Amino acid sequence: MKKEKAIKILTQQSEKLKNIDLSDIRNWDVETKTYLSDFFGKESHQYNHFRMNLTDPRISVQKEKIILFLNDCCNIISNIGLYKPLTENWFSKLPNWIINLGLPALCFISFGTGILFTNNNNYELRKENSELKEKLSLISSDTITNNHKNLSNNPK
Repeated sequence: MKKEKAIKILTQQSEKLKNIDLSDIRNWDVETKTYLSDFFGKESHQYNHFRMNLTDPRISVQKEKIILFLNDCCNIISNIGLYKPLTENWFSKLPNWIINLGLPALCFISFGTGILFTNNNNYELRKENSELKEKLSLISSDTITNNHKNLSNNPK
C-alpha cells in the first residue's frame, strides 16, 4: 500500500468518527485498530497508544483527541512511511551453529575435491609420460638421426 492511500484511509476514519452513531462505534474501533496495526505494526507506539488510551470514543472530548491522534498518524506516515514487516530467507531460519560449522565444512570439501582432481590429473599425466618414454626407448637412435639429417646444431 502507498502512503497516500494510508493517509486517505485515516482521514476517512476521522470523518467517520465525527458522524458516527453510538451503535457503530465498536465496528469503527475494530476497523481503526486494524488499519493502525497494518500501517504501523502491532508493536508500534501508535497502535499501542490507540489501544490503551483512546478506548472510549463516545465522549466528545475523547473524539477530538482521537481525531488529533489520527491526524498525527497521517503526519508520521507522510514523513516516515509505512511499516514493512521483515522478510525472512531460509538462512535466517537456520541456527547460528549450523552456519558456523557449515561454511568451514564447505571450504574443506571444496579444497579436498580440488586436491582429488589435481592428483587424478597428475596420475594420468605421469602414466602418459611413462608410455611415451617406453615408445621412445623402443625406437633406435639411428632412426631418429636418419629422419632428421637436415637438422643441424647451428641456428640459421
